[in-house]
Amino acid sequence: MGMDTVELIMATEERFDIEIVDADAERIVTVGDLYEFLCGRLDSSALRRPCETQRVFHRIRKALVRTAEVPRWYVRPARRLDDLLSVFPAKRKLALRRLQNEIGFRINSDPGELVTVGAVVRLAVARGESARRFADHVPAAGWNRITIWQALHEVIVAVLCVRPEQVTLTARFVDDLCVD
Repeated sequence: MGMDTVELIMATEERFDIEIVDADAERIVTVGDLYEFLCGRLDSSALRRPCETQRVFHRIRKALVRTAEVPRWYVRPARRLDDLLSVFPAKRKLALRRLQNEIGFRINSDPGELVTVGAVVRLAVARGESARRFADHVPAAGWNRITIWQALHEVIVAVLCVRPEQVTLTARFVDDLCVD
């Protein structure tokens, strides 16, 4: 996979709050393939919003991967926040500050405290931070085929810097949209 493809997959995962494994990504050749993949993953839940705790955990995990530079698999609800932030001790304060900016509230994480990722997630849900910080990721009524297409279209145009009219269901990523 080229850099454009990786960026598109990451942006799609971020926008739709899902994970696209490499095996699925390799089968996606056209915009329509990606659209149908997303519809299959999201449309079945169109009448309900995802579990709030799960959504917040995924957002906080992404923030930790980005700010603390730890592998995605290493972030678990039971993992102590200090363990994650201590991977690079020289960057601990900076990573904590960045994480706090990402999630929108201050975390009291002294090295001696047993603050876990799960505790931060529960705190965010209890404070209602998830509703304020992450509300733009899922439409109020949930996903349906129309909202999935609109959001996907926006992601493709923004990430690949193509004209909106180029993004059609039959457009091939490599041949028509010049993805490397």
